[in-house]
Amino acid sequence: MCFGPKGWGFPGADPAPLLDPDRFLDAPALRAHLFDHLVGSLINTRPPGEDPTEVFRPSTRHDPDQVRRWLGFLAHYLHTSSTRDLAWWQLARNTNALAPNTRIAFGAFTALAFAVLIVLLTALTGVGASMEGQIFENGPTAVVFAGIPIGFAVGLLVGPAAAVAAGAWAREEPGFLNLRLRGRLNLLLRRFAVEIASGFAFASVLGTTVVFVTELPDYLFESGSAPGERLGDALVLGGAVGLWAGPVVGIARGVVSWAETPTPEARASTPPVNWRADRALNLLCAGMSGIAVGISTGVLFGTDYIGIAYQGGFEERLWIGLMFAFVFGSVSGFVNGLVFGRHRAWFAYLAATRRLAATGRLPRRLMAFLDDAHRLGLLRAVGPIYQFRHAEIQDHLAAWYTGQASPAAAGDNAGVPSVAVP
Repeated sequence: MCFGPKGWGFPGADPAPLLDPDRFLDAPALRAHLFDHLVGSLINTRPPGEDPTEVFRPSTRHDPDQVRRWLGFLAHYLHTSSTRDLAWWQLARNTNALAPNTRIAFGAFTALAFAVLIVLLTALTGVGASMEGQIFENGPTAVVFAGIPIGFAVGLLVGPAAAVAAGAWAREEPGFLNLRLRGRLNLLLRRFAVEIASGFAFASVLGTTVVFVTELPDYLFESGSAPGERLGDALVLGGAVGLWAGPVVGIARGVVSWAETPTPEARASTPPVNWRADRALNLLCAGMSGIAVGISTGVLFGTDYIGIAYQGGFEERLWIGLMFAFVFGSVSGFVNGLVFGRHRAWFAYLAATRRLAATGRLPRRLMAFLDDAHRLGLLRAVGPIYQFRHAEIQDHLAAWYTGQASPAAAGDNAGVPSVAVP
């Protein structure tokens, strides 16, 4: 701590009261008093600056009591984790933010949301009621019922996949988007081969499932064909979907799997830079997958490629293709971002911060707050992790948060200046 003129909470404050033996019997009592006023003193003496180059001024004006509570929770969290290192990607793991019941609820919500989305899509486009062989009459009720099997099939695939994938987020390390081609061309070609093959398999299974479930009402209510014929037709159409969508999706997935790498240890990084790099990687994964599947689905449902004929002309086909491209592209981008990849720490961070913010223990924009705490001098950055400026500050805040220590009463602090860390 600095006891120079710039260290006091108020300019020109007299440090003599700090030397009163009747008010502070020993060094620990004086130190506890200074720690009690540390947060408020720093916020009062360092208001937000308009110049972004002022690295010792926060970007936002914070409430001292709220900052104290948030830092107290973080200090308590580090204390219970037996560490001094605040790694943003470990927050979900150490706070159990992705417990089994949370993952199950997340999977169920995802499945329901996408099922409803698909049903609304068919209602908007009328694709279910205009497909040849549909048993329902044209009309609002018809198109809604026609979309239920497709929505059920998509939800059945998306929901469990999201629930299972969420369990791995908290164990993954941050990633880095490496687009350097030199010396990595062979790796890119291998990734293309693997991902195109897996894309064909996944698209074929998805196409077969959707087509079979869509045709199931015909079999249940009509006796024109045997179940084997229905399944055979579904397999043929599913294979056609795989032949078209597999290469498109595989190329997109190949680029992502090639570009995502662990953050190099030799790479100079700060916590915000490390966090933004992992966020960029996950958004690229979701974006490229969404675009690839959107294009594939738009062509499939907007043309006769898989043998589905629609009543109407070019405008109706264009409308149907665009709507399916948007919805299935969004679904695919979301699912690929959640399920695929080896570095999904950003998703774990989002789950943890949203849950902790809902209970008031942390701010929703945690990384921005930590950056401000660093600018105020409360935290220090050591590579991609944060630490409290001094271990005794962490210990004091952790004890205060659990009720073992409390701020000095306001009446005892009259005329006693505060001290700030430079």
